[in-house]
Amino acid sequence: MRIAVIGAGIAALSLAKLLHRNRPDLNVVLFEKSRGVGGRMATRYTETHAFDHGAQFFTARTESFQRFLAPYFQSGLVQSWEPRITTIAPVGSPESRPWFDAHYVAQPRMTSLCKALAAGVDVRLDCAVENIARSQSGWQLTAGNSIDETFDWIVSTAPAEQTSNLLPVDFSDVKFDPAFALMLALEETPFFDAAVVKHADIEWLAMSSSKPGRDTRPSLVAHSSGQYAKRRFDDDRNDVEKDLAERVFELTGMTAKNRQLQRWKYAKVTKPWHSPCFFSPDSQLAACGDWMIGGKVEDAFTSAKTLAGKLLEQFA
Repeated sequence: MRIAVIGAGIAALSLAKLLHRNRPDLNVVLFEKSRGVGGRMATRYTETHAFDHGAQFFTARTESFQRFLAPYFQSGLVQSWEPRITTIAPVGSPESRPWFDAHYVAQPRMTSLCKALAAGVDVRLDCAVENIARSQSGWQLTAGNSIDETFDWIVSTAPAEQTSNLLPVDFSDVKFDPAFALMLALEETPFFDAAVVKHADIEWLAMSSSKPGRDTRPSLVAHSSGQYAKRRFDDDRNDVEKDLAERVFELTGMTAKNRQLQRWKYAKVTKPWHSPCFFSPDSQLAACGDWMIGGKVEDAFTSAKTLAGKLLEQFA
């Protein structure tokens, strides 16, 4: 049984791991358009600093995700992050706030968990899937100029819009907000490790350097609001970068040695799919991802686990 999985983020890697643990005879191949695994579990480097510019942390509220992560807790690859957290607004003084749930990060970088999950998995990088077509022998998958293979099942873990472009399924009801991530190499360490920003075009500030296993040189990531990102999505990147840096300075008084900008088109799920996964045994097509449930890292795992259960039952 050959299964092609489009994407190599947390949903795809969790799915592959769960399938292999239960049915090591299955031939699961992941096709990833980027140069590395992880998706939004991403870290950006400069010569002097490192920034977690995508997913900032994740929770493990469900027992199933806790069990799945147990080996990585034990090895120390996944660790709790306990930041000094505050609330900031354009008007008024910052206020400290509690963080009740345990929040976790992979160390020494967010991609470390995905790289660990990818061990032993057939992952094809720099390999964008361009088309799938049904043939008498199964699903024909075309990726780049060199890969034209046949699979029994196709699973997409790409965002809803990209999945709709490949699979004959309409996921247009799913809605996302974009976001900009501004990365700042600071001159000094601020009074907080993480900050929720109210009533502003920036929603979140986090010191990547405050997380376990990181370099201590002060590295700040600022995430814009969805409304700001929609308004300025196609604007000149340099102008957006400068504008967001000025807004960070107005909020915190912090200045930077240098800065970078990342634009995330599918940053925040505002309307998820109506089911934890898509599963069609008749067509032998499926899809899973965080956007099926709510947009968090744990949602990606839960969606993948749900789909893995359906596939394993199908193959029994």
